[in-house]
Order: sequence, then structure tokens, then C-alpha cells
Amino acid sequence: MRGAILRSLAVLAVGGLALGGVLYFASTVDARPPEVVSISITQPVGDDPDLALVNTTIEVEFSELVEADSAAARLRIEPRVEGSSSWSGRTLIFTPADPLQLETEYVVSVASGVRDARGNRMDEDSEPFTFMTSGRPTLVAADPEDETDDVPLDAVIRLVFSTLMDTASVEAALRLEPAIEVELRWSGEALDIVPAEPLEPGREYVVSIGSDASDAAGVAIGDEASVSFRTVTAGLEVAGLVPADGIDGIAVATSIAIVFDRPIDPASVEGDALVIEPAVAGTLEVVVMPGDEMPSGAPEEAGRMLRFTPSGPLPPNTTFAVELGPGLEAIGGGSLAAPIAWSFTTGAPLATISNQITFLSDR
Repeated sequence: MRGAILRSLAVLAVGGLALGGVLYFASTVDARPPEVVSISITQPVGDDPDLALVNTTIEVEFSELVEADSAAARLRIEPRVEGSSSWSGRTLIFTPADPLQLETEYVVSVASGVRDARGNRMDEDSEPFTFMTSGRPTLVAADPEDETDDVPLDAVIRLVFSTLMDTASVEAALRLEPAIEVELRWSGEALDIVPAEPLEPGREYVVSIGSDASDAAGVAIGDEASVSFRTVTAGLEVAGLVPADGIDGIAVATSIAIVFDRPIDPASVEGDALVIEPAVAGTLEVVVMPGDEMPSGAPEEAGRMLRFTPSGPLPPNTTFAVELGPGLEAIGGGSLAAPIAWSFTTGAPLATISNQITFLSDR
């Protein structure tokens, strides 16, 4: 009796295990067909996911691993494109054999019939993905703009293209007239042309990009692009600096001044226009020099000298760097086109000057 009971229990246990295995198998076997999760291009133009360079590849991501041959055979591209397929996990990568056509609409889809590893079949075509290819690259913006006048002499020239460019081809096709030494800096689609020296006043410059310049896909611009501009005309010229540039042994009680070739407009003088390093406290003013004749209608405060008077003696045995930025305007028109910079060095403090001959002058 006991043996019969044990045998019955054993049979029930085996049956339970068998039933559990069947239920586990039924619950874990994947019966869902594969799906296309996304279709995309790998070489978009800028941030536009639907505009592609002509050398783009196409990626199709599936929801699971699928049979490579069945998926590649069902990839549809209109207009028809020859190419090859490769895989990265669940993603099919299609590489065209030749660059795509310019400015052409392409429609990509995957036909039904793709099977996964368990034989589940995709019964419906995927949603189509449509994209356009770009045209030839173009110059879309420039700073200064074409035919701009009064461009500052320290201007940086910026060219902005419609897409990422082959930088080497653009630099080889770049021409500047008159020729100047420049540094080229790229930032995405933009090229900054930085002159090594200030531009010449009142001069016309032409920047051109030859037809051989091409984008990152190797597509040439086709037609030469050019931008012309004219720099600001020199209005104010420096007639003298006080102290003179590079002079040593300057008295610590000196003023700092710039003498111009014509009267300057006091209204154009900003309080921080003159920068002195090391910093010095003081006042900045326009001064009429002896013998100056002011044009009719000029403000009473107009003069040819811009003078900075320190609040106290300058530190002795110190080299000062002085710079006046552009923007100062002359009476009757014209302005300071480029910065003025110079330096001087003070001498010994007044208290140590002894047993020396001192000369005085009107200056």
C-alpha cells in the first residue's frame, strides 16, 4: 500500500514538472512579429533630420534581431539606389554605391515578410520615411555683408555656408584682394578670417571662394562666391603723443595726452575710452591748444588734445601701457579708425632728484 502511494506521488510530481515546463515554454516563446522602429539618415544637413548630404547612409532599426537576408531583400528605396547592406545589432545599415542625386526626394520603406530568429513574420509594410538630398553648397551669409562701407579696421570677416564644408578645399579656393596675411578659424558651417594686421583705411577688399570649394560630401559650389566691402575712411590722425612712445625716465607728475590733426568732438569722448595699465585714477578731457582755430559752429569745449590728468603722481620706475580705442569723432566728420597704443616708463620719484639740472618748458 505504501509503495502504491509513493508511486502515485512520483507520477503526480513528474506530471507537474512536465506541465510546468509546457506552461513556461508557452509563456516565454516569442510569438510577436518583428517591427521597424525607425528609419533615418546618417548625414543630415545641420539639425534637419529629413535633409541629407548626398553621401549619406540609411539606417533601419528593428524591434529585435531579424534574419539579415530577409530584411535586406525587403528594403525599398525610391528612386532605386544600388548599394550594400551591413548590420550593427538590430540595425540594418544601407550604404549607396554612388552619391545620391542632388535635390532629390527619396522614400525608404521595408516590405512585409521580414522574419525574426523564431520565424515570426512581419505581415505589414513599414511606414515610409521620406527625405530630401541637399543641393550644391552656397554662401548664405557674410559679415561684413556685401558692399558694406565703413568697416572697422580690426574687423573679423565671417563667411557662413549652407552646410558643413570640406575645410581644406575652401581654404585652397579662398582669395583676398588685396592679399593680406590671415588666420582661418572654423566653427561648424562658419569660417572666420582674422587679419594678422589692421586693415588699411578707406580701402576696398574683396573676399572670394572659387568654384572648386566643396562640402563635406564632396559636392562643389559650382559658381564662385564673393563679398566686397570698404573700410572706414581715416578721419582723425595722431599728430603727437605725450609722453612719446617708448620714452624712459618720464616725470611722475606728467599728464598723458594725444594731439590730433584736427579738433575732436567732446561729445564723442567716453570716460573709459583711454585705458592705462597699470590702472591710474584721473580725469579725461578735451583741451584747446594755444593757436588752435576752431571751425565755425564748433562746441566751445572742442580742441585738438585729449588729455588725461592723473589724480596724483604716477608710481616711479613703472612702465605704463596706454590705449585709446576707435570711435572718437572729429568736428566736421570723420573718426578715429584704429586703436592707438603706446607705452612709456616713469623715472625716479621726485624726492630722490637732487644735484641735477632741471629744465622747464611750456609743455
